[in-house]
Amino acid sequence: MIQELIILFLSAMIIENAVFARGLVMGDVLRRTETYQSILWFGGFVAVVASLAGAFAWGAALAADRWPALVQCWWILLMLCVTAAYGLVLAALRFKMKKSGASGAPFEQLLASAAFNGAVFAAVLLAAADRLSLFQTVVYCLGSAAGLTLAMMLIHSGRERMELSEVPRAFRGLPVTMIYIGILCLAIYGLIGHQLPA
Repeated sequence: MIQELIILFLSAMIIENAVFARGLVMGDVLRRTETYQSILWFGGFVAVVASLAGAFAWGAALAADRWPALVQCWWILLMLCVTAAYGLVLAALRFKMKKSGASGAPFEQLLASAAFNGAVFAAVLLAAADRLSLFQTVVYCLGSAAGLTLAMMLIHSGRERMELSEVPRAFRGLPVTMIYIGILCLAIYGLIGHQLPA
């Protein structure tokens, strides 16, 4: 049982984010997460929202088994699950910030970016499609969030190192970032045991 959960967590962490596509499409998030601490906050928000939304989607899948008409609006149901999870986390964040007297505006923007992106929706969708148990769904969502956080940290670390290097003028910015991400993708693609076509 524990071995299956570890394999599920690691597969969600590595295979889900193998091509760093989610990190690439979140250019706005990468600009907002300029420190490792903000990346960890973002990853934590993704983990909490995805886990809650996954639990809600698990319940929605049980309801869809009883009422087959719900399958027709499955995408809307999943988006409602993500929105409900976002609402709960936002309410908890506002309560915590009000209690401490601090401004929660930066965290609220980061939470919105974390909740409504492809990583959360894909993790919830895949967990629901595979008909995982409630506990497996939460572990899968946590693994996906960990993989996304790791991918964002690797991209951030690469950008820091490239800023310190003498990169030729034609390759500065996006071109060298794409080369860096491509090399990382090939390395991870090889680690998970896939063979490139001959």
